[in-house]
Amino acid sequence: MVNKEEAKIVKKIYRYFLKGNTPYKFARMLTEGGIPQYYVEKNHEPIIEPKVWDYVQ
Repeated sequence: MVNKEEAKIVKKIYRYFLKGNTPYKFARMLTEGGIPQYYVEKNHEPIIEPKVWDYVQ
């Protein structure tokens, strides 16, 4: 089942991207708008090695 509040955020992210904003800029815009960033640990096997993830962040 789709969480309607989370779906709004996802749609907003896509709109920001399609308008030419960088991922950094729309992440900042979301954070400044009161939408927190999440980092979930040990929920599943990492897709990206943690060292690489940390370096890219």
